[in-house]
Amino acid sequence: MINPSLKIPSNPKYLRLIRAVVSTIGQMSSLSDDSIDQVMLAVDEACTNIIRHAYNNDFNKEIILQFNYSNDFFEVIIEDFGKKAEPDYFNCQPIGEIRTGGYGLHLIRRAFDVLNYDKTMENGNRLKLLRYKKKDENRNG
Repeated sequence: MINPSLKIPSNPKYLRLIRAVVSTIGQMSSLSDDSIDQVMLAVDEACTNIIRHAYNNDFNKEIILQFNYSNDFFEVIIEDFGKKAEPDYFNCQPIGEIRTGGYGLHLIRRAFDVLNYDKTMENGNRLKLLRYKKKDENRNG
C-alpha cells in the first residue's frame, strides 16, 4: 500500500485543506469521530506552529505531511525546512490559566500517544505523531 502524503505551502489558508485530508484519512483508517476531531485539531496546531515559529510567518515555504495507519495505530509525520525546533524549551501554559496561546502542546498530547521530534534532519524538523487505536475507538469494530 502506498501511504498518503501531502505537500502544501506554509500559508494559513491551506490549513483548511490539511484538516480535510486528516479527517478523510482518519475516516479511512476507521478512527472514531471524536478521535478524528482530536487528531485534526492537533495536526492543525502543529502546522500553525511551523508557520509561526519555524518559518516566521513566511507563507512561501513548504510543509510535508505523511500518513501511516493500520488496525492498531494512526501516524502523522510532519516535516518542514525552517528554523530548528528546540522541544526542550517549548512552553506549555497551565490549563487553568486564562491566556492567549500556549495550549497547542496540550491539544497535541491529548490527541497522540507518542510525540517524537526527529533531530536527524540536517535542515528543518520532523515531528512524528502516533496514536494507538483503542478497541472501542474503531468505527468498524
